[in-house]
Amino acid sequence: MSLKMRIALVTGAPLEDRSEIGAAYHTRALAEELVKTGLTVEIWSKAGVGRAAASGVPIVPVWRPGWWAWRDIFTAVRRRKPDILHIQYSTFVLDSGAAGEISMLLLLALLKVAGTNIVITVHDVPSLAQITPDYIRMHGYRFPAAIVRSGLRLIFLAIGLTARSIVVHHEVFAAILARDYAIDRLKIAVIPLIAPAHRKVGREQARTALGIAVDRVTPRPSRVVVAF
Repeated sequence: MSLKMRIALVTGAPLEDRSEIGAAYHTRALAEELVKTGLTVEIWSKAGVGRAAASGVPIVPVWRPGWWAWRDIFTAVRRRKPDILHIQYSTFVLDSGAAGEISMLLLLALLKVAGTNIVITVHDVPSLAQITPDYIRMHGYRFPAAIVRSGLRLIFLAIGLTARSIVVHHEVFAAILARDYAIDRLKIAVIPLIAPAHRKVGREQARTALGIAVDRVTPRPSRVVVAF
């Protein structure tokens, strides 16, 4: 009997008592759908940030945000040996400021040397043209625009050189990666975001979950319009 392919997804995980980055919720939904295809999947999340919310896949606290996140993740790769490491990348995902991006660069360099199979989903794809002094002031960065643009070129160069495949959720992002960061367009996969699978519940159960009295009578509207 063949063994299941093992995939580790690196990101934050949804927490019970506080919010997380949007990629955390996307990743949980993605992981739960991948399990249905017969794969073995686990999420490698931040350590020491709170209890993870309920999940259909194992959530393993692996890395501490900061300068040493690269070491935590690389150590987990060597010990747990996933067949594919899928990094959900967004700016400052491993920590706020320069520490997070430098940690990511170190991690990617080590993974490349180790021959790890890497897939990277890129959630933030700023074009170089939008990195202006106004953009710097709006986001509160402590570096001039020229330094930020150089940093973006460096991180996306590393992503392009190390990832076996790069996933984005819109064709616009693929075009920016190819045009501004010289990433091979054939390496980029565009996979649109879709609504995650969800459970249908009865009217009374939904009211209870939302804290609405079950016996409360609510007039039914004569027409309902749903806009997306």
